[in-house]
Amino acid sequence: MAYKHFKTQKEYDAQRYKDNREKFLAISRQYKRDHIEETKAYQRQYHKDHSEELAIKQKQYHKDHPERYATHNHNWYMKNKDKKALYNKKYRKENSEYFTTYKKQYTKDHPEVSLKSQRKLRARLGISMYGLMAWTKVIRKGKNCSYCGSDKDLHSHHLIPKSKQPGLALNENNGIPLCATCHKEHHVLNGATA
Repeated sequence: MAYKHFKTQKEYDAQRYKDNREKFLAISRQYKRDHIEETKAYQRQYHKDHSEELAIKQKQYHKDHPERYATHNHNWYMKNKDKKALYNKKYRKENSEYFTTYKKQYTKDHPEVSLKSQRKLRARLGISMYGLMAWTKVIRKGKNCSYCGSDKDLHSHHLIPKSKQPGLALNENNGIPLCATCHKEHHVLNGATA
């Protein structure tokens, strides 16, 4: 196409790009493939230099397109479920002190949420609250920590988790007394916080 006289260079460039868009995109893709390290370095530097501006644009985009954002997040999570689970497990293990403290404080500040989640779990597993309290008393009664021998701040620990075998949740032979420290260490070593 012969370009007529444009008022500005910007108008000329815009029309030229519009007419040759696919060609320019192919050239750009090829350049990125050939210079992948340089491209990545440039992108990193650009994001570093414009982080505040990009964050504002991203927040605005999320506000304007909530369905698209939710769909994108869901699709990413479904593709990377295992990767995310491993990351979360590693992060919780490295920050177990923080999560334990946070969980205790949150439970103290929001007892109704904690109670609701406990009720849901017991309903799902078919365990009564009073049955679990009685089981706990039987396991702890007149005993010491099975690991260190302490008799302070004893917890009742299920040998086979309630979530895996709900039928054994109230079985006396499925529990041992552990002090708070040993109980926490046991759960951290097995990949979950106490």
